[in-house]
Amino acid sequence: MHPTRTIPQNLAPRWEESVGSGPAWTQSWLLSPILYFGDMALLLAAALGAPFRPRAGQPRLTSVVARQFEALLLSGLPVVAAIHVGFGAFLAMQAFFRATIAEANGAVVGLGMMRSVAPMLSGLCLAWLLAVRCHAELGGGLRRGLDDDPADVLDRDLAAGRSGPDPRPLPEVGRVVLARLLAAILVGPLLTAWGATVGFFIGAVISRRMLGLTPGSYFGFFFEMLQVPDVLSLLVTGSGFAAAAAMSACRESLRSAPVVPREGPVPLALFCPASIGRAVVYALITMLVMNACWFTLAYQAGAPFGPHMVAKSPTD
Repeated sequence: MHPTRTIPQNLAPRWEESVGSGPAWTQSWLLSPILYFGDMALLLAAALGAPFRPRAGQPRLTSVVARQFEALLLSGLPVVAAIHVGFGAFLAMQAFFRATIAEANGAVVGLGMMRSVAPMLSGLCLAWLLAVRCHAELGGGLRRGLDDDPADVLDRDLAAGRSGPDPRPLPEVGRVVLARLLAAILVGPLLTAWGATVGFFIGAVISRRMLGLTPGSYFGFFFEMLQVPDVLSLLVTGSGFAAAAAMSACRESLRSAPVVPREGPVPLALFCPASIGRAVVYALITMLVMNACWFTLAYQAGAPFGPHMVAKSPTD
């Protein structure tokens, strides 16, 4: 006989167990988007209302945001830089293979980075970083002292064995989500601009070494082609993609958390790679939709930028 599989009582019931009977593919393809966006709306409402609710015993929101921001920035800078080195070189090499006009290589690399490549790649990096970080922090459930300063006196007393009734209240879900959402929104444009800068300067090196293009021509044509939507793209898409990644990471982490609040570190058994993968996939789908909407609004709604580049080409 096969052993009976029991479901732990302290785990939240999965939504698949409560949707009723019906074909599995129908439940998956029709109800998953409804559940996902419904959870997003509830989490966003709780996060936006958190500053207006009393925060007795809770750490200051600004200090939590600052710590989350610092962690994301320091971990994201090397990852974003490394991935943009290859893409900056790839865009610059298009002129070497006659795919673009060599004299316009600065505009091709710089504007390509700002309009599409840097926001998507930086968003992908943030999606993975946030998914792993949020699951490590929230995947085991909310706990006392979750967002407290690591140097807090009470934490030191508890670590030293001077334990007793913990007077700290459990963290409120809205404040937890809001802190990570604000940190992501702040760090998103910085990482996007950092990635675009790294790729742009790598393209300048490639253009100089392989095409003989002078830095004056490379940078001059880029600034000549630069438009206001290109600068706004770093801010809008950088913040928007980071917000989507943060919301998806928080949603999947909290969805897999136990109902009963836990104490102590995250058990290894609760560190589920499947939840991390789902958070990244949902975030990327949301980013693709947001990117298509922004591209249509910022560029296609105005003068097309393709003919504008051809008109300014020095070879004409």
